[in-house]
Order: sequence, then structure tokens, then C-alpha cells
Amino acid sequence: MAELCFSVTLRRGGAVSAILDQPSSFVAGRTPVVVLAHGAGADMRSDFMEWFATALAERGLAVVRFNFAYMERAGGVRRPPDRMETLLECYREVLLAAAQRTGSPPGPLFLGGKSMGGRVATVLVAQGKVKPSGMVLLGFPLHKSGDPSQPRSEHLRAVRSPILFVQGDRDPLCDVDLLRKERTRTGVSGVLHVVPGGEHSLRLPAANRSRQEAEFERAADIVLAFVRRVLSR
Repeated sequence: MAELCFSVTLRRGGAVSAILDQPSSFVAGRTPVVVLAHGAGADMRSDFMEWFATALAERGLAVVRFNFAYMERAGGVRRPPDRMETLLECYREVLLAAAQRTGSPPGPLFLGGKSMGGRVATVLVAQGKVKPSGMVLLGFPLHKSGDPSQPRSEHLRAVRSPILFVQGDRDPLCDVDLLRKERTRTGVSGVLHVVPGGEHSLRLPAANRSRQEAEFERAADIVLAFVRRVLSR
């Protein structure tokens, strides 16, 4: 596996860092590419992002991860994300730059990310700006923390690509039962994989920490199976 670092110049000015985790079997335009954007509070080098990027590359998928512009400007200081419009523009420009290195599109392309990064990806696809083969959402933030009264899912009606949701059943930002109902209501196709005991970052309670690695490995296997299933259609 090779980790290739590159920079993406933004039209608004400045640049963001990106990484292509490339499996040894990589063939441009043929190897499925999964783009994973980070969550609101941690960048592309977080333990979570590092683990999933490495695990998926070891399973033969190419992974592109990147920093949103606000994270690049933060300099290690926690700061709020940019407006959705700015996040969308950054994601879209990373896709254009990544395509030159991966050949996807037109090769197989899956978009997603952790938490906020996954939500940005769904909004981008709902707007019709890009049409991926599928989507991979790790800890989708369906609603505000502890408040499922106003789910942020209406835009999913416009997403035509199948979606894999990987969710912990203790996630304060996503009531799993509500997510099941919203998937049906909005007509979302795809798969929901629930991590028993998992919170927003799929972490288990201390008492169950011994099976943490196994649950992460299973989640990575689920991503691979989902990609293969979508591409076999």
C-alpha cells in the first residue's frame, strides 16, 4: 500500500491537503475509489480516518481523504466549520483533482465521509453536482445531539446512488430507529450496518472495548462488500 500526498488549489484561494491511500493492486480507472471527508472536529489524520483509510486500502480499495479549508487554517486550534456552500465547493474541487490521479470518474467512485464529511457528500450528490456509484457514510449526523425531533434528511430524496450507513446504536447524533424510518420515507436505497454499543465514532463502552477492533474490521468488511455489490449490478 502506498500513501501519496498531494495539494489541491482552491478557486477561492489557498489550498488543502489530500492523501491517496493506494492499494498494491491499484489500476487507474478500474480500482474502486472511496472519497472520505473528515468530521467537524478532527482532520484527515485523525485515528479514525487513518484506521479506515488503511483498512480499506488493505482490502483493495483506493481511498482519497482530505482536509476542508477551515481545518487547514486552524493550525491545530479547534474552530467551527465553514458554511455548507464553502464545504461543498472544497469537496467538489478535491474530486476534480483526485480524478486526475485515480481515473474515477469515469472509473467506479464512492463518496462519503465521517459525520459532517458524509453529510456534505450527500448534499453534494443531492444537488446533482456529481453522480457516484454509491455512498459510504460513517456515523451520519441525522439530527442535533440528543434531539431527534428535526431530522436533517429531506435532501436524501434527491440522492439516487445507493448509500451504506455505518452507525453506532448509541450515537447521540443519530437515532438508529429514526434513521430506519427516514430511509424508508425518503426512498433511500442501500444498506444500514449497525455497530452494537457504538457511539458517534463507533467506539464501544469500556466494558466492551475488547471487541472494538473486531467491530471496526467488520465495518471495513461491510464497506468492501457494499462496493462489490453495487458494482456487480
